[in-house]
Amino acid sequence: MDNRSIVERIYDRWYFSGIRGRLRNAYWFLAHRLHPRHKYNVLRTGLPAGYYDPNVRIPCAIFESVADFVSTCKDVDWKSDDGHKAAWIAFTMASEWWKKNRDGVRGDWIDHCDESMSGEEMLEMEDSKNRDMRDQLCNVINHIEYMWYP
Repeated sequence: MDNRSIVERIYDRWYFSGIRGRLRNAYWFLAHRLHPRHKYNVLRTGLPAGYYDPNVRIPCAIFESVADFVSTCKDVDWKSDDGHKAAWIAFTMASEWWKKNRDGVRGDWIDHCDESMSGEEMLEMEDSKNRDMRDQLCNVINHIEYMWYP
């Protein structure tokens, strides 16, 4: 049995556990903000520094996450059932679409038009690209339940 008084035992328990807890909290606070390995809840957009409207930031974050997921989870058995197969097709199509159209989403579609195009043709092309982007995003969201790391 411990020969210390009850007051000493309570003091030791509260004092040392309090310091240890505060140090642990400080460690994780710094680790989650400074060390890239511990930045779990940060969505990378791939955008250069600057201001971007949410209609640019949100698709960039989603497509970058999907591309990262596809490159990380290639060794999973995606042919185990029809749902997994359809999800893998949706994710790889979105990733490939993102690799081809990344610059247009990050900037403005009109910047990537031919100089010979009229204003209406440019707007039509921008609408078409935005519809393609929306279709890819909807396809990913429809299969989101399969997007988890093994």
